[in-house]
Formats: sequence, structure tokens, C-alpha cells
Amino acid sequence: MPLIYSGIKQSGRPGFTAWRWSFMVPGAMFLLLAMMTLLFAQDTPNGSYRDLRKTRAAQVDGKKTLLAAVRNYRSAKTWVLTLNYGYCFGVELTINSIIVSYFFDQFGLTLEIAGIVGAVFGLMNLFCRSAGGLASDLGGKYFGMRGRLWAYFILQ
Repeated sequence: MPLIYSGIKQSGRPGFTAWRWSFMVPGAMFLLLAMMTLLFAQDTPNGSYRDLRKTRAAQVDGKKTLLAAVRNYRSAKTWVLTLNYGYCFGVELTINSIIVSYFFDQFGLTLEIAGIVGAVFGLMNLFCRSAGGLASDLGGKYFGMRGRLWAYFILQ
């Protein structure tokens, strides 16, 4: 974002306008990606959901699905993992929202460099989530749910 801001500001726009416009760039990219996904991506690994329903290959019983979800939502394990993930993700979002200004204010970095360092922190989260998922899958493969929980406990 700071690099986008700098580019717009260098094109002659005032700082407050450049900052507002810099938020339009990721928003436009998101809308473009959403439209491309909607138009060109498969709905399921087996193909388009609409085509599968036409051929009767995918039949969903709404009552059974709803009852299974309600039974699962009453499980304490489900809520513990949901709350733990929510707390973890909340901390991540909080850090991502303030880290650039922290580096800018405390370490005297330029806005562009602080933005790059902040982006590296976000990219590190992508790697760590993937590594945690792989560790959980390996633990689950060899030791079942107990292995997943031990991987979760060790990595947490």
C-alpha cells in the first residue's frame, strides 16, 4: 500500500487523495479476481455444481446436512478450536494493521520500507499456516486425532 500511495502521490495528487486512491487499487484487483473466479473456476473437484445437479451426480439432502451441522456445533471441541483460531487470527490482523506505522514511528524507516517489512510479516503468516497444516496432516496420518492435537499443541 505505501508503494501504491507513493506512486499516486508522485503523479501530482495531494497526500490525502493519494492515500484514499491507494485503497482503490487492491479493491479493484479483488473485484477482478472475484469475477474471473466466478466465470472461469470449477465449483467442485468433480466439475461445475450446476452440471452435476443436472446429471444427478450431486444430490444434497438439506435436512441431513443441517442436522449434521447442528450436532457438530454442539461439540465443545469445535468451539474450542473455533475460538482459538479466532483469537490467533485476531492478533494477526491487529499486528498487520499497526506494524507499518510502528516501524515508521519507532525505527525511522521510510513509509515504503516499513510497508515492505510489514508485508513480509503477512507473507510469513502464509508460510506458517501451511507448515502448521502439513504438521497436523502428518500427525493425523500416523496418530489420528491425538497426533493432530499434539502437533497443534507443539506449534502453538
